[in-house]
Amino acid sequence: MNLKTDRTFGVPEPGRRYRDRVGAYLVTEHAGHIALIQTPKGYFLPGGGMEPGESAETCIRREILEELGYTVRIDEVLGIADMYVRHETIGWFHPVQYYLRGELIHKVSVPIEEDHKMVWRPAIEAEKLLFPECQRWAVACYIKRK
Repeated sequence: MNLKTDRTFGVPEPGRRYRDRVGAYLVTEHAGHIALIQTPKGYFLPGGGMEPGESAETCIRREILEELGYTVRIDEVLGIADMYVRHETIGWFHPVQYYLRGELIHKVSVPIEEDHKMVWRPAIEAEKLLFPECQRWAVACYIKRK
């Protein structure tokens, strides 16, 4: 995959075949708190994998509706990061993640992912709670821009 990223975490191990996965994630704040998704595996930014032909913005709109039941306004792209990791179920994994800043607008439906719960955490705490290192980086970038 030849996508220019702002930051890379990890180093690809020679001879390994990595599974690429492009995704988009939202950094949204309300009263100094960042929205996180709490799952059985840990805390993540709202968002997920992009479907074929989908833009980062379209992905965010779909994922936020699925995970949170909200419509969203997208304000800007904060950055793009990728990681080279060994995932417990996927194996050698190369996620490439777009990070967008935006705002939740209207609650329009019930979330469809029952094991995903939205929680609001102070920005500094949110940065520490996030499971993926690249998502911690995205929140740190957001905090610096403020």
